[in-house]
Amino acid sequence: MVVMANNSKGENSLLTFLIGLIAGGLGIYAGAWITLGQASISTAIVAAFVGAVVWALASFFLGWIPLIGATITFIAWLGSINWLYPGGWITALQIAVFAWLASLLISFVLERAGYTDTDAIGVPGN
Repeated sequence: MVVMANNSKGENSLLTFLIGLIAGGLGIYAGAWITLGQASISTAIVAAFVGAVVWALASFFLGWIPLIGATITFIAWLGSINWLYPGGWITALQIAVFAWLASLLISFVLERAGYTDTDAIGVPGN
């Protein structure tokens, strides 16, 4: 979270969400660029947002089931990438792996720059 003087908690929460969404979008953008050789930042931001919503819903309804719930939640998230990008499930998995790695790096850089508690939204495990 970015610490700013005289800001309400709601403003900091919104800023944290936006930074996380951009970080997640950049991770997905990088994953798509590496995998497909081309990418759109707007599609990546949409993918991060849709992925976060899909992950949250699947986790809410199925996440409580040990192992199976987490697996189904991951597959649902992967399906959102498959839906937004061409190439099928294997391509979606490749995008996801590179997005995860890029998001880890982005989150690390943001943390070093003074943004703490920032997770990449739309990319699980960050």
